[in-house]
Amino acid sequence: MKKILIAVAVITVSLTLHSCGTAGSALTDSLFQGGNGKQNQTTQTLVNSGAGILDNVLSGLFRSSPLTQRELIGTWSYTGSDAVFESENLLAQAGGTVIASQIESKVDTQLAKYGIKKDVTRFTFNRDNTFTVSMGGRKFGGTYKFDEKNRTLTLSTMMGLMTLSPKVARTAGGISVLFEADKLLTLAGGISSLLGQSSTQMSMLSSIISNYSGLHIGLQMKRV
Repeated sequence: MKKILIAVAVITVSLTLHSCGTAGSALTDSLFQGGNGKQNQTTQTLVNSGAGILDNVLSGLFRSSPLTQRELIGTWSYTGSDAVFESENLLAQAGGTVIASQIESKVDTQLAKYGIKKDVTRFTFNRDNTFTVSMGGRKFGGTYKFDEKNRTLTLSTMMGLMTLSPKVARTAGGISVLFEADKLLTLAGGISSLLGQSSTQMSMLSSIISNYSGLHIGLQMKRV
């Protein structure tokens, strides 16, 4: 059933984008070689195998045991973003794992403009429920609470002016801190203000992630 959903989704997105003109054709050509309907090898492999689908749905990420606060304590290095959907149906409607991978690549590029860069940005969670973040050559921090049962990490930053409550999932490489798409924009907006950046970058990030229903963006991290 998963294979059928992925196949239908890829074809549907391709036809939809093709009807949208130049922008759609560019993305369609990235899915089908030469725009002639011949699927490239990577797309065909994903369609045939359903590879990676569990990594792109919330239930798949949460299939592992919950993280404990004791395990959370320490320093974590950002390794890249995660595009995760609330259900397999929403993932299929968006275009499947192929589109999820494209979203991740574009989000990585945009987050880097805010100073959230792979293997450079670091989060440190302390035993006294304080945390610090190093990004864009600056550091800021706040307090946190971790609800192990509900896998929710509540972050309060900038003297309480911004509070976020992402989910936390255990992954093979470490953890993924998952923000709903609009909440990630809130985080990016706070960082943008801190770094004195223009609103243009916010618009670019928003245009990438706000058009997908049930999308969460994860910040993948590995322990340092």
